[in-house]
Amino acid sequence: MKKIFKTLSLLFALGAAFASCAPEEITFSHENPAFEAKEGMILIEAIAPAGIVAGDEIYIIGPAIGDSASVVGVKPEYQLEQSTTVSRKWGVYLNPANFLEGKTLADGFRFVALDKGHEVTPLNEEPNHTLNAVTGKSYNVYMAGAWSNDFLVRPLVELPEHLNFRVYIIDNTGWEGDQEVHLYMYGDKNDLGGAWPGIAVSGTEELGGITYKYFELGPEANQLEEHLIFNNNNKGAQTPGDQEPVITFENADYFFKVTADGCEVLKNPGMDKKAELGEIPEPEPVYPTPGYRLYIQDATSWPGNLYVHLWTDGYGTDWPGLAVSATEEIDGVTYKVFALPGEINGKTISFIAHSDENDGENRVQVDNVEVSGSLAYKLTAGAAEAITGITDPARIFLTDERHWPGNLYIHMWNDSGDTTDWPGVSGEMVNFNGTNYLMFTAPRKLSGQTVSAIIHSDENDGENRIETTLRLDKDRFYLLGTTTIFDEALEYNPSSLYVRDEMGWGENLRLYAWGTSEIFGGWAGAVANATVSIGGYKWARFDIAASDAHKEANLIFNNGNGGDGNQFDAAKIETGEDHWFLIKDYTCEELSAAKARIFVINNTGWDDADLHLYSWGSYEAYGGWPGAVSGGKQTVDGTEYLYFEIPETGITMNLIFNNNNGSQFDAASITSGYDVFYTLTPGTATPIE
Repeated sequence: MKKIFKTLSLLFALGAAFASCAPEEITFSHENPAFEAKEGMILIEAIAPAGIVAGDEIYIIGPAIGDSASVVGVKPEYQLEQSTTVSRKWGVYLNPANFLEGKTLADGFRFVALDKGHEVTPLNEEPNHTLNAVTGKSYNVYMAGAWSNDFLVRPLVELPEHLNFRVYIIDNTGWEGDQEVHLYMYGDKNDLGGAWPGIAVSGTEELGGITYKYFELGPEANQLEEHLIFNNNNKGAQTPGDQEPVITFENADYFFKVTADGCEVLKNPGMDKKAELGEIPEPEPVYPTPGYRLYIQDATSWPGNLYVHLWTDGYGTDWPGLAVSATEEIDGVTYKVFALPGEINGKTISFIAHSDENDGENRVQVDNVEVSGSLAYKLTAGAAEAITGITDPARIFLTDERHWPGNLYIHMWNDSGDTTDWPGVSGEMVNFNGTNYLMFTAPRKLSGQTVSAIIHSDENDGENRIETTLRLDKDRFYLLGTTTIFDEALEYNPSSLYVRDEMGWGENLRLYAWGTSEIFGGWAGAVANATVSIGGYKWARFDIAASDAHKEANLIFNNGNGGDGNQFDAAKIETGEDHWFLIKDYTCEELSAAKARIFVINNTGWDDADLHLYSWGSYEAYGGWPGAVSGGKQTVDGTEYLYFEIPETGITMNLIFNNNNGSQFDAASITSGYDVFYTLTPGTATPIE
């Protein structure tokens, strides 16, 4: 009995001990007060996750305080201060006398971190902290994610800067073409933006990987409460009346998802901000890119009218396609002329030439046509045969800084009596390589010549005129300036820098340029666009766009690392024409332009001295038959070749090897530009890759 009693006594004692040690509530260190309460103020001590660090700007927002647009960066009294004693605690004192419209913290509040985003729960919902708070006391509030040490946020999307107001929509309506979504508004001001069906889409923006359409409104919308009706341009569909959103225009941006059946209000993917009011400047007019011409000698006898429907990646004409824009007689042959759109410049297209009568049969299709200039074909009922030698007339691209009243014309004539009829050729506004010009097309009878000209206005043309000469050998650029009467302006052409790399940097070679602008991007610049073989050497080719022509560029070659041993200053150039450099031992030498070569291994059985190369095409590049012997021998990548130097780039060369003694064979047809390599055997030229 004594042992049992002692055991029971021990158990009771232990139980009492545990009971006396167990607190009613565990208090963590970060829950201890870190700020002093103040009379008349509510103290919020927010417990932050580890993702909030010193230097972050955190604000409290809510119905009693204001939204992020009216608080963040605007009202410093609502910015939280980090505790100096408990790093995870951030405090803010709130004066209920300043709360909005009788609201309290019981109506909810949450936190926003500038540059990080809005607080959200693990379920990606905005939290709604609530407190029945009284003044003179402090309250601990856990920010979302405080237990996981991650500040859970809805990441902020950077919104475009703009004046006044934008209404963004995710357009899931399916309304397209002439039924594209419009926005009509009524309320404080009916027909805001315009009478029914309202305003058309102003533009599109990709924000956070989502494409939005947006409607732009001016300062007249400020503080107006408006009902929004999305509709299909008065074609019978619109937002149902019970789903018309109502907004008061205060913030800069509003977001909605619109379907054919309804409208959903979306949260701003960025930071709410008050609209900055101001008059929206008139947008710069958008002018077309000038295209080339298609000349068709129509030998079909098809009834009806001839059309050309064409397509390429990302572009196509609506059926039936392009109509004839003019007819022109060239060397006694009549051609139907089609004005090709500038969108296809430099692209490879397919086209169907067809009649608008029985076009299922009266059609011919042509594929894989490169649009690098004018095109010409002889069209028969079953085929289209390419015609060479027809080029577009020269064009004059005029920058007009004189701005005479009226319309500009150019009257031209030559010494042989060929002339334009007065007042001359009219111009049209175009956009060429990103710059707007007034473009005049010379008549074919004067194209290719140097002519006399009068540039004049059709208003007061006795004074508003100049007499000059124009070179019409190709497209040319002129300036009608305010300080100079008339100058031939700079031509804006793409160009390239060719670099022979004997630094050994290879694929790591980069080129940076500073001056007028960083034409190869920020440091460390660009890698080469291509590596090409010219003259038996490998060249890294760095391309410069036409829009970057005539800029000052200070070149720095580097290997992407920077610092001593990894970079060196090179030449200072003006862009707009090709440049050639040899880099070696941290020095840069500018070279004359290299010429491409045709390299051959001669296994024909003919003596090297007897091997001739004849070329026909653009012209006889090596003179008349039998052509030229090789220029000598050159070792390229350890192999010895005979070489034939190519006189210029961009010419068509049809190659025939022969021994000038009755034996010959065709090799290949090439467009000159880079080196080509062949192994020659009797009757065959095999390309070497």
